[in-house]
Amino acid sequence: MFITGHRQAELNAAVEAIGKNVPAVQSDVSSLADLDRLFATDVMASLIHQASLSDKMSPNV
Repeated sequence: MFITGHRQAELNAAVEAIGKNVPAVQSDVSSLADLDRLFATDVMASLIHQASLSDKMSPNV
């Protein structure tokens, strides 16, 4: 899980409230450039990798 938002101060406060293990990425989801930057982060790469492993471990129905 990770969080994203416009304002870094609010993201920092959210990380403090949720816990240090939640990555926060400042971005605007209505901005294609920000979305490209978001998908290029290590956080997103890790999430995509975990999802692909999860799919491989799921039983075929």
